[in-house]
Amino acid sequence: TLAASLPNNSFSVESAVGTGSSVGAAASTNVTATDLSTADIAVTLKWTGASDVDLHVIDSKQQEVYWNNTSTPEGGHLDLDSNAGCNIDNINQETISWPKNTAPSGTYTVVVHYYADCGTTSAPWTVSVSKKGGSAQTYSGTFTGTSDDTQMSTVTTFTFP
Repeated sequence: TLAASLPNNSFSVESAVGTGSSVGAAASTNVTATDLSTADIAVTLKWTGASDVDLHVIDSKQQEVYWNNTSTPEGGHLDLDSNAGCNIDNINQETISWPKNTAPSGTYTVVVHYYADCGTTSAPWTVSVSKKGGSAQTYSGTFTGTSDDTQMSTVTTFTFP
């Protein structure tokens, strides 16, 4: 859990895991926080169920941000590939954003991909799209049945700015 405001947007988190009185070696992880309230574009996918659903955003330069291409030179960035390969983390949320003053102008396409059902029978999803911290447009749908990695749904296209 982090405070509502951070002193810096880049910091390190140190952690160690253990049981009883035994603790393993400490590990350090670098973290960069993104303030979505000031982002040029923020697209968030949330879904219900233990399945692997992926968010894809294709920017105006035809660069696609998704689990296999997590960033673009202009600043587009995927924060997390949740439930990747049915390794269920129960976060069920992915966000792709472009920080303030970085998103290229033009048309963007938002796609939701039912990558793997992971043994579930449905995956209801919601996508929210906000530009320059404004009110979000919300879209929803449901994937059903067994995923064969071909179920994709174009959610919306929009123009920035």
